[in-house]
Amino acid sequence: MGLSTSNLGKMTFPMGERLSFEDIVRRYPNEYVLLNEPESDSQHRVISGEMLDHHPDRRVVADAARRLKPLRCAFFYTGKPPTNVVIAL
Repeated sequence: MGLSTSNLGKMTFPMGERLSFEDIVRRYPNEYVLLNEPESDSQHRVISGEMLDHHPDRRVVADAARRLKPLRCAFFYTGKPPTNVVIAL
């Protein structure tokens, strides 16, 4: 896939760039990210993926996922969860 830009969530970023998990966390701190075709390890932790969207507001990235309808994707927050929140899986 060639490099192009997207304005989903009113933020511009390169499309088609495969990033490592560490690069994603470093470039987009405390944001929600949507990755296409994520690669994961044997414990299902994301190793890398193609950036589809990122934004501090979860709803913006969730809306992008609904519009794009990727077949295989990962959606996660790059920051630490708040201490006063219970996360149910």
